[in-house]
Amino acid sequence: MMPTTSVVPAVKARCVDLLSNAPALSGVAVSWARKGDGSREEIYFAKTSINLSGHAMAAGRQRRDEVSDLIVVIFTGTPGVPASEAEKRAFELYAAIEDLVANDPALNIGLSQNAGGIDGVLSAVITNATTGP
Repeated sequence: MMPTTSVVPAVKARCVDLLSNAPALSGVAVSWARKGDGSREEIYFAKTSINLSGHAMAAGRQRRDEVSDLIVVIFTGTPGVPASEAEKRAFELYAAIEDLVANDPALNIGLSQNAGGIDGVLSAVITNATTGP
């Protein structure tokens, strides 16, 4: 059954938990929103947009499709680190995030129908990467 509200909070919570506990991201601060002061590496959500199709506001339970874009920031520009090294490190962290998301059954129901996935989530994919301020 499709949820009656957005699945975004559950997906964000799963991502924060998944990334916070990943050995590949040990030492990197992971949070729902920016918390740091720029003194250490950090991964956080910056912006969320949601596109709905179907009758989300109609009376009764209606089937709808929700496509959400969750902007994740990978901050590696810590003091004393050359820009080239910071960018290289950002892509290393990006690769780790991509692997974690792609292999997590809770975020990708196609991996296992009995994985205890988030209700309403079919899949999570990474579609874009940008560097720079």
